[in-house]
Amino acid sequence: MNKTRRFRVVPLTVTLGVAIMVAVVFAVTHVGPARAAIGTDDVAAIGVGDLSSTAQLSSDAAGKFAEAETPATTTDLTSSSTRTGYVVKTIGPSEAGSVSAGVAMDGDNVVVTRDEGWQQGTASAYTLACNDGYDATASGTKLTENSMTVAVPSSRSDLLGRTVEIYYNGMTVTAKVTDTGGFAPLGRDLDLAGGVWRAFGATSTDNWGVRTVSYRFL
Repeated sequence: MNKTRRFRVVPLTVTLGVAIMVAVVFAVTHVGPARAAIGTDDVAAIGVGDLSSTAQLSSDAAGKFAEAETPATTTDLTSSSTRTGYVVKTIGPSEAGSVSAGVAMDGDNVVVTRDEGWQQGTASAYTLACNDGYDATASGTKLTENSMTVAVPSSRSDLLGRTVEIYYNGMTVTAKVTDTGGFAPLGRDLDLAGGVWRAFGATSTDNWGVRTVSYRFL
């Protein structure tokens, strides 16, 4: 009895083993690799592998993509700066008192207004007859009826010996500072000697009176 039972069990075991092997071979060749379990990062299972890093856009698609990357509002600073000019505007004597130095835009141009030292003030006239010291001046230079000289307020004695340009009615006259006077309280900036007011076309000190002029010290 024991022999018979052993003889029957052995073929059954062999049969089961063969069946399991056949099932495994079928699963490998037909079902394919197992899918990744939920929650794992099997890149092969989700389609992200080495091949994805070598993928390239077509030339047409790449061109459109490149165009989309550049905003339409991008400004070429180089070409923009070439359209901007730099203009220096000098304040002339006719603009003294009405135009100040500064920087402004005029269209595509940067305009720099440069101050040349012109200022506006009032000027009176004097002669030998109305000069306290007659022909004597603060600088020691003798005054004449036709001196191309001017006097400045006593507080500005530091200007003695300086050259001054005086502009009036479209004409500029160059003179020298040789004297000082006490006319500042009267609101006057210059006192013109005979040669200067005559150069501007005045016929007398009364004819000149007190006029607004532009002037600068050189």
